Amino acid sequence: MMGKWISKQRRYSDTTDRIRSKKVDVGNQKSNSLDYGMARKQAEDKWIGMFSVKSCHSDAVTSLCTSSSNFCISGSKDKTVVLQDVLNGVVLQKWKDHTQEVTKVRCSGNLVASTSRDLSVKIWKTDSQESEATLEGHKLVVTAVDFSADNQNVVTGSRDNFVKVWDVETEEVISEQSISRNLVTDVRWMKGENLIVQTSEDKMLKLWDPRTVEVVHSFPLQNQIQTCCDINGLYCLTGCNGFNGQGCQIHLWDIRQRAKLQEYRGHTETVSGCSFNEHTPGSHTFASCSHDGTVRFWQEHKQKHVSCEQLNVGTLTSIAALNKDTLLCGGFERGILLLRIGNCGQLVSSCE
Repeated sequence: MMGKWISKQRRYSDTTDRIRSKKVDVGNQKSNSLDYGMARKQAEDKWIGMFSVKSCHSDAVTSLCTSSSNFCISGSKDKTVVLQDVLNGVVLQKWKDHTQEVTKVRCSGNLVASTSRDLSVKIWKTDSQESEATLEGHKLVVTAVDFSADNQNVVTGSRDNFVKVWDVETEEVISEQSISRNLVTDVRWMKGENLIVQTSEDKMLKLWDPRTVEVVHSFPLQNQIQTCCDINGLYCLTGCNGFNGQGCQIHLWDIRQRAKLQEYRGHTETVSGCSFNEHTPGSHTFASCSHDGTVRFWQEHKQKHVSCEQLNVGTLTSIAALNKDTLLCGGFERGILLLRIGNCGQLVSSCE
């Protein structure tokens, strides 16, 4: 298996080496040259279900998100944030302003936000090497960030128990709130409902009003720390910590009904990332990754995962849907991994 992977990786590298130096316009995915277009087509024809991109970071990938059907933003322990055309292995931007480990990345349009153990939040534009804004005010590690619908504001969360809403242009805090033991693990801004969804080490999922930064609803206390979340319309996913098969659940929530719909079990260690993926029309599908080294693919009405892939690359840290058929996963080894969602929701980690 490993021999086949190395052979396929070498063929992929031969193709992408020829296009690595080419400039890519993030706003227009069409090739600027015939040669680039041909090389890109060859890379797609020689699809590799799973491959690593080691050149973008020199240390573990801690967080990633996607900005289009091709582009990925990743943050790392090496203190950098990278924008790349992940299907072709082309690094477009590498931002190096953080002085400590990057903890979370989010993107919206042509803006990227990153949080760090250096207690700051950086805002970047995808077409610029310089940061657009630096938000400072948290007293402990900043662990979460997300954009408002108009990109004029961001919400941040930290281990200092604070949730803050910022004006990106002025770099000032608009409003903030602290709750005892609310060590924030993740936040998502629900654009349609103008609500902020937040997970925490206090084992609760909370909904905030971004205008006043007040909690409008707290879901019932869970048995485990809520480690991560994702949203899709009026639905929310959360992952839990755990070990040796205890805990490690995934929960599906209906935000409008203020209800937990389902609980999913299968991971044997902490769930480190979860991501919706609308692979099956009319039904919620989603993926998760864990410290147990597996990626699992789920369907809403099936409590057991549809597919499970053991990647054998150590601890996994983050997962995101690149498109309806492709997942990205970050980890402590081998940089960023790519997986295809095959027929019937099966994960594919080698060429078919």
